[in-house]
Amino acid sequence: MLSLFQDRNDNIWVGTVSGISILDANLQFFKHYVTAVTSPETNDKSGKEVYSLFEDRNNNLWIGT
Repeated sequence: MLSLFQDRNDNIWVGTVSGISILDANLQFFKHYVTAVTSPETNDKSGKEVYSLFEDRNNNLWIGT
């Protein structure tokens, strides 16, 4: 776990080394989204880690990699 955030709907967002996991407050289960940032030329997989999460006043979630 690299970051942790609770949004206005009480969902818990967890930034990980491979993407984002979300504990859905209504459905009571985790969903996981894996980031797919790979450069075919170099096989570079950087940018998968999610270090920060922020929700702005318009309910947009900002994700820092």
